[in-house]
Amino acid sequence: MEKLFLQQKHVLSADQENLLANFGATRSVPSSLYQALAIIDRQDEKVTLSDGKELTITQSNYRSLLAETASAEDRKLIFEAAFKRYKDNKAAFASAYNLVLQQLSANYKSRNYESALEAALFRNNIPTSVFHNLKDVAYENTSHIKRYIQLRKKHLKLETYHTYDRFLKLARDDSKYSFETARNLFFEAIDGMDPHYVAHQKDALLNGYVDAYPKDGKRTGAYSSGLYGFHPYILLNHDDTLDAVFTLAHEAGHSAHTIFSNENQPMAMADYTIFVAEIASTFNEHVLLDYLIKKSTTKEQKIDLLEKAIDGIMATFFRQTLFATYEYEANKLVEQGVPITYQSLSKIMIDLYKHYYDIDITTENGKEYVWAYIPHLFYTPFYVYQYATSYSASLKIYDNVKKQVPQAMENFIGLLKSGGSDYPVNQAAKAGADLTNKETFMAVIERFKSLVDQLEKVLEE
Repeated sequence: MEKLFLQQKHVLSADQENLLANFGATRSVPSSLYQALAIIDRQDEKVTLSDGKELTITQSNYRSLLAETASAEDRKLIFEAAFKRYKDNKAAFASAYNLVLQQLSANYKSRNYESALEAALFRNNIPTSVFHNLKDVAYENTSHIKRYIQLRKKHLKLETYHTYDRFLKLARDDSKYSFETARNLFFEAIDGMDPHYVAHQKDALLNGYVDAYPKDGKRTGAYSSGLYGFHPYILLNHDDTLDAVFTLAHEAGHSAHTIFSNENQPMAMADYTIFVAEIASTFNEHVLLDYLIKKSTTKEQKIDLLEKAIDGIMATFFRQTLFATYEYEANKLVEQGVPITYQSLSKIMIDLYKHYYDIDITTENGKEYVWAYIPHLFYTPFYVYQYATSYSASLKIYDNVKKQVPQAMENFIGLLKSGGSDYPVNQAAKAGADLTNKETFMAVIERFKSLVDQLEKVLEE
């Protein structure tokens, strides 16, 4: 009810609402065009590698192929094949994205918001300062990204470092983790934490509530599914890798969150936002990572874990914030009346990649059209920033728990119990992560620096 009243000032007269509603059917046009271009009409490319092997490059296999390919020339072939569709259809993708931007512009102007950003954040009462704090902290703290890239370039013995070289591993630990082993490792990691918290995490992974291994006809990925009044279920596709161990901990966080919320909230307020959901899940990943690093016995294990942790921050915090900044800058072009073309969109990406990574993506055939590769930009504008904000909040909360800040764990459990009974920024603040303060985002920068320091030390041993 509060949310309804909060939005009242942006509700128009009956005639105006009726007029806007008439355009409702056109709102799905940009995403439909994107789907047609990127998925339905796509043609997967074939490449012949230096050893004569012919491969079909798809969106689902190109990353793993890049990680397994030693030849720089072969990696270049694989990457260019994966991005060819975006380069070949760059004008069409730009036109589709222009529709997204124009719709955002028309909506915020019609409903009396100050900007497309404010319109996107207003429903959950998220101040625009949260977005800007995230954007600015990431933009102002890229030195350790560049240091990490130089470390990788040196130890992978690369003459030139390309964006697609991020899939190469510095060390390979081939340890296997069955589902039971992974579950036990996670339970060991949380042992000694608040008993109520531990009990709910174990409850989340009870036998009968987790579908662990891949099966014919089973969907891919992993998720936790909850319904009020019932125990949540977890779907996994556990493949005995280290990634699968972290996925288990991540999904346990979601299910435990649901259990806490259902126990403490009426049905109308039990459902929580994605903004808060990812705090619960990534908190578990932080706990597990520190435990596994401490437990590691070989150099390869430690490098593998540190690289995974660093790449996680690179992907979840820096990369998603880069894309969020791209969205912000693209919407500014519309506000300024600048024509939306593939050149103007690509220029934003070229400048951001140069600033963040010190990499000129114009030397990578197709990479400057990476904006066309990200479906969230077309389907759910101003969504990707939530990954980074949630990650930042969970890391700040975890840092408070590690440093034994008074009431830190109790405050975090309070967030889990609160479900959807408050606005997400308020929930995070009560748990110890004030996202209106840049200090919360700086916790990620400090964590990133510490991990790169540790990796550098291990690599030089």
